[in-house]
Amino acid sequence: MPPPPKPMKPLIASVIVLAFPVALADVPTTLHHQGRITVNNVNFTGTGDFKFLLFTDSDADHGSGNETAVWKNDESSPSDLNEPATSVSLAVAQGLYSLRLGEAPQSVLPSDLIPPAGETLYLRTWFDNGINGSQQLAPDQQIAAVVFAHAAATVPDSSITESKLSFELPPPYATNPLVLAGNTTAGSISASNWGGFIHFPKNFDTTPVCIAGIDETIDDNGGTFIAQQVNGTRSNEVAFRTNAACDRVHWFAIEPGVHTISGKSVMAGVESVTSNPQVINFPQSFAAPPIVFVMAARPSPYNNPEWIRLNAPTTATTFTVYAQSPTYECHWIAMDPGEYEHGRYKWLAGSEDISLHSPPQIPDLAFPVGFNTTEGNPGVIGTILDTNGSGGATWIRLRDVKPQTAQLRIGDVTEFANYLIFLEDK
Repeated sequence: MPPPPKPMKPLIASVIVLAFPVALADVPTTLHHQGRITVNNVNFTGTGDFKFLLFTDSDADHGSGNETAVWKNDESSPSDLNEPATSVSLAVAQGLYSLRLGEAPQSVLPSDLIPPAGETLYLRTWFDNGINGSQQLAPDQQIAAVVFAHAAATVPDSSITESKLSFELPPPYATNPLVLAGNTTAGSISASNWGGFIHFPKNFDTTPVCIAGIDETIDDNGGTFIAQQVNGTRSNEVAFRTNAACDRVHWFAIEPGVHTISGKSVMAGVESVTSNPQVINFPQSFAAPPIVFVMAARPSPYNNPEWIRLNAPTTATTFTVYAQSPTYECHWIAMDPGEYEHGRYKWLAGSEDISLHSPPQIPDLAFPVGFNTTEGNPGVIGTILDTNGSGGATWIRLRDVKPQTAQLRIGDVTEFANYLIFLEDK
């Protein structure tokens, strides 16, 4: 039997703030604000309740009693620094959210937000993901661009140049094909529901092909199987389910069809599986056997996820799958081995010979230099390649994902593990 569902991990949230002016003919009455929310160092995706407070202070510790409240999202002239009584509900995609402070139904911003001499304007934020309650985020963020925004009526046209007011935005999502990838918030996928759906940061024009893997970095104790819900994958979201609670899920989605990315062949599709084993043909031939990733999509009833693996050597024209029960769909993505760059993502596809290692774990998978990062851990997804087709491992998951390495856990002996490592430029 699978282990019992684990309790929700504690919430640790942080925010990075960008605030910049809106060009209007008169003094602006709103302030554009963009931030990033992380929970346990993973970008949050979903709907969150936010509360905002603008205040001035003459020092940076915000504890000397010199603070003066200037504005709350539910009060135009607040008399204290207490948490606002009402919240603003916002959609968050891959950690990013944005809004205009002071826009209805929020309270109106003061006409003059320029702080007195010797003081600085700060923004304080509270966040509630609907599970852990409202929490004040730290640190408070200094708002410097406000001065320009609220003095705009007295500044000559074009006198504020890009070099004077600049902020860095992430690169755009590349299309043809659209590729999206990410990691769920820790603890958001459980055995009792379909994870509340993962909402894509950008809508696909058609239903995408999705693959995913379980990450048990936090405690190495939880889910082993993961599957999609048939009809739960749409142009804007996907639903996953695991056989037990897990720390987080890494996912990768792409438009179906035949593509060329970074000069290499990439193909993706969805196939009905009706027998074991089943051979699936690529829509066109690869120059050499590609790296293939598969995932089961289970139809109703959705009470249990199911495993799927590759069950014979992949050729340039076909791959073979074997499943727990052949009554579902198989999402598959195949690509030439090597490194890719596409919009804000880069990824690496490869295969590791693990035939000489005893389960449940294999040695660390070292990332190439270009995939080492100090800004969070890469996403990693694995698929079992059991080339002799005689029993062996049925599940694979991640353990101990770090900026430079990751460890794969497998349920039994097998020959190869196909891996996809991805990074997002945020």
